[in-house]
Amino acid sequence: MPGFCKIYIFRSLLFVLICCLVAQPCLMQANEEIRHYYVRYDIKSSGNRLVDSNLTMVPAENEFRAENFSPVAAKGVISAVPGSSPETTVDRLTLLAKRDALKRLLRDKGLKSVTSRDSDTVVSYEGAVKTPVKLVTRQYNKETGRFEASFQVVFSPTAFPDRWDELEFKDRVKQLFSDFLIFFTN
Repeated sequence: MPGFCKIYIFRSLLFVLICCLVAQPCLMQANEEIRHYYVRYDIKSSGNRLVDSNLTMVPAENEFRAENFSPVAAKGVISAVPGSSPETTVDRLTLLAKRDALKRLLRDKGLKSVTSRDSDTVVSYEGAVKTPVKLVTRQYNKETGRFEASFQVVFSPTAFPDRWDELEFKDRVKQLFSDFLIFFTN
């Protein structure tokens, strides 16, 4: 077999190998469900009065700023009377209690940042959560008129901004190593 044919075959096989390396992680990610969420709780005040609050939870599969995930107990408490209206089903109350539990968790353990302009101030709490969030207990306390629910959450506060470059580098190396292993295990 002539030398140019061997070189052509070698280049073709190398090209196919590179295509497989690039395409495999993309196909695997398409089949995976979202398990990591970036969570942010913003509290806006104006003139020393609470104006607005907002809880945001978005998918964060490529979030490198959260590094130390650990299981944490979170408790949510809301004022409600189950069955007083069609919207107050136990599932709805549990959902509202979960939102309250995430807000409390972010206030207690999340990364806190403050932004102000004139008399407006926004306090933000940031972190990351792995799903599923497990319901541990839920109950209605008739004496206080409050619905309480406890959850088990795998949580990580967002790292400080001075560590983001280092964490991004670690995440890239880990992803390259993972892709390399996936290629040879399948």
